[in-house]
Amino acid sequence: MMNSSTKTQQQEVDSAAVIIIGGGLGGLCSAKRFLDEGIDFVILEKSNDIGGTWRDNTYPGCACDTQSHLYSYSFAGNPNWSRRFAGWSEIKQYIDDFVEANALERYTRLNTAMTSATFNNEKSLWSVTTSSGITYEGQYFLLATGPLHVPVIPNLKGANNFDGHQFHTARWDHDYSLENKRVAIIGTGASGVQVIPEVAKKAKKLSVFQRSGAWVLPRNERPYSALTKWIFRNIPFARKLYRSFLYVANEARIFLVFQKTGGRISELLIRQYIKYQVKNKDTRQKLIPTYNLGCKRVLISSQYYKTFNRENVDINLDDIAAIEKNGVVTSQGDFVPVDCIIYATGFDTDPRSYLSQVPIRGSQGKLLLDAWKGGPESYYGITTPGFANFFQLIGANTGLGHNSIIFIIECQVNLITKLIKQAKQRSVSQVEVTSEAAKDFLDTVVNLFDGTVWDTGCRSWYHSKEGLNFSIWPASTTRFWLKTLKVREQDFEWRKRANTGSTSVGATREQSVSRNAALENS
Repeated sequence: MMNSSTKTQQQEVDSAAVIIIGGGLGGLCSAKRFLDEGIDFVILEKSNDIGGTWRDNTYPGCACDTQSHLYSYSFAGNPNWSRRFAGWSEIKQYIDDFVEANALERYTRLNTAMTSATFNNEKSLWSVTTSSGITYEGQYFLLATGPLHVPVIPNLKGANNFDGHQFHTARWDHDYSLENKRVAIIGTGASGVQVIPEVAKKAKKLSVFQRSGAWVLPRNERPYSALTKWIFRNIPFARKLYRSFLYVANEARIFLVFQKTGGRISELLIRQYIKYQVKNKDTRQKLIPTYNLGCKRVLISSQYYKTFNRENVDINLDDIAAIEKNGVVTSQGDFVPVDCIIYATGFDTDPRSYLSQVPIRGSQGKLLLDAWKGGPESYYGITTPGFANFFQLIGANTGLGHNSIIFIIECQVNLITKLIKQAKQRSVSQVEVTSEAAKDFLDTVVNLFDGTVWDTGCRSWYHSKEGLNFSIWPASTTRFWLKTLKVREQDFEWRKRANTGSTSVGATREQSVSRNAALENS
């Protein structure tokens, strides 16, 4: 029987070979791979549920811009997707089913936000303090928070004095009825394009405030027939072949859309599409973007443009000067009365912002934010010089505008797993990317931007405050896969074990389950 002092100590400190921060698609993908490889891990999730962005975004019309059969793990296909582009609830159900099928809830600590992380160079251990009061120690530290979890709400004069209702799309208030309300939606990015058609169906009046137009492609909304799902369920090869077709079709967009010449042709076609969809000439002109196609995120909707034909919908290009108690005042002095303000203003994707309150100190005693002072930089979005045994998913220059981000996540998890296994084989306690390798990667990315639409000068959330495009991988995902397929040993420093107290990375699944069960029962 455990005495009280031992029990208290166990509740204060827990350990695992790998500490994963975040229970979204990236963290869960890593967990499954580690489980298969016999690597002990724990998932720390700040919220009361897993799912990441598909837990937070539940606004009307919320769906993925990548086809369902491609926006899922290659090793965990779902033959039962209901339609070509799944909505948020179906994706969340896919995640929940994946967690249950692999018993990942046993390794997950909910309501456990990271408050700091420090690497002990002598012990070769990461120490992660949390909001729950428990400190987690592990040889490896994996940041799988993703870039889409901190909503951006503009600092508008008078917003705190607004008497009506206001909320961000990522914090949708399902208890508030929009029926017969005068609604203002600020923003026409990814969430705005999806939510505007849905709100227009309910609101008495919808005023859309647009900073810059969006290039919006039509979406093939068709559902999958019962026969198609039967084939995918009973002939797995057919489903995999279909997934491959989707991958190749999306991959081609890097050449057809995101190269300067290809983008111009596509722009002409979309302009004709807008002309066909929007009846009013003045409204149509307001919706046409002033930047090159693909320079900002290309969006998908078959309902967005035609929504502006509705009598209860208008679009305003003026800046917002102030929010008053019962409406919005524009920079031209116009007053727009509203009962509800919805912020479709996206997320703060710069990790220096969303990690600003969480000090992460690496193997050289340096803070991660100081290392990223000139801009967030990392080797294939995975690891940073000066931070041994530190990994990240969807780090700098790994976002996509043309294909499935799940593909990039799987490539990164593959390389991370190989690094951990190779470190064990070499009997080393620390693996750290060299400064030269990280610089070579950055130089490669800069060169890859040449000749693409991202080199045409427009600004977007892809850019840091310094003006650097730190978000996008400006080449094919096939190239990324080839570059992360194997460990380039010369790109890393391999340091021998300095202390025998390091957590073993070779813990078996049975040992890991036993440890977690003991903690839960204590």
